[in-house]
Amino acid sequence: MNAVYTTPARASITISATETGAVEIGKRFSLTVTVEYPTTHRAPEFDGSVLAPLRAKLRSRDRERTATSIRETTIWSVWLVDLPEEGTLVVEPVTLRAEPVDGGEVLLATSEALRLDVRPLASEGPAELPSLPTLQTSNLRAWVMTGTGLVIGAVGFVLWRRQRLAKATRPEDPDVLARRILEGLNANLERDGSSDRSRTDAPVLSRTLRDAVHRHLGIDAVHEPIDMAFDGVHEDLASHDLIGRCRAILARVDAIKFASAPMPRDDWRALVADAHDIHEAILRLGPPERTDR
Repeated sequence: MNAVYTTPARASITISATETGAVEIGKRFSLTVTVEYPTTHRAPEFDGSVLAPLRAKLRSRDRERTATSIRETTIWSVWLVDLPEEGTLVVEPVTLRAEPVDGGEVLLATSEALRLDVRPLASEGPAELPSLPTLQTSNLRAWVMTGTGLVIGAVGFVLWRRQRLAKATRPEDPDVLARRILEGLNANLERDGSSDRSRTDAPVLSRTLRDAVHRHLGIDAVHEPIDMAFDGVHEDLASHDLIGRCRAILARVDAIKFASAPMPRDDWRALVADAHDIHEAILRLGPPERTDR
């Protein structure tokens, strides 16, 4: 794990890898990014594109807020497409910039460069071609057939590689992903007989619903506390009743983090079902709308 605190105990960014040895081209591994800053400031969500030359896909995002600080942890599934020069993967330092909400000092924190050795694929480098027959009248046909086969094989490999890379980097529709996450929370409850699923899955539920509200209703429930995000909503909006239900559910989910005991299984099951119904109702509103705050 590596971290640089440019403003001690006030702002930080940490990037760590699960891989301790050399990574392989095309093989996925995980990176964990943790940012922390005071509640008097705000910072943008971490963008996986800054992890270049790695390709990155977000696996999970957890946001914890206390009376004095905000801590966001994201886990990324990453992979390398091409062999870097000198056989070493370098992710350049990333800077976190936290802006004051009500005036004051801008906080900056920079991570250390992440360096990992890269193990080239066994197939890296030019392929060994079979020796061609001597160009003579008697074996001209064999020479032509061999050359044609090599060209067809090379073209097929290039097309296959392009399709594979395009499929691997195509982002998943956020609404489809959110629906799958909410359905997965209910499945987790059925598989796990413990009564503590509410504590484990509450951050995931909160994040998923906050993202949908931000994306479709234009309410920044991702970066702002619930009361602050929802207080400025106009009462004459057609979606006002739905917004009120969203606010109530998010408040109940946030309360789980500070409760002395986990939520009863039946109550948690009902809360997940309500969140799923509200998410579907948000999608039925149509294309994302922008509300003036």
